[in-house]
Amino acid sequence: MNQSVLPGFEFLLMGTKEIIQEYPKAQTVGELDKMLLKVCHEANNESISDAEFRGMIYDLMLRKVELMEDRMPKIRPT
Repeated sequence: MNQSVLPGFEFLLMGTKEIIQEYPKAQTVGELDKMLLKVCHEANNESISDAEFRGMIYDLMLRKVELMEDRMPKIRPT
């Protein structure tokens, strides 16, 4: 990892550590959206690599899809 990126990433992880620990517990899509917005806001203020940012967002979006699956209509083969 690039040394110039490391301090910003460490700060971001400290700021979003709670989110990363809590996202699996999110019960609604709205809760997860708030977490995503917070990660984006903090990442905007820090220097982190694109790959690190994408990894965080990917994990949160996977959880969002899991939550939304219950609300999606069932697919019936014809």
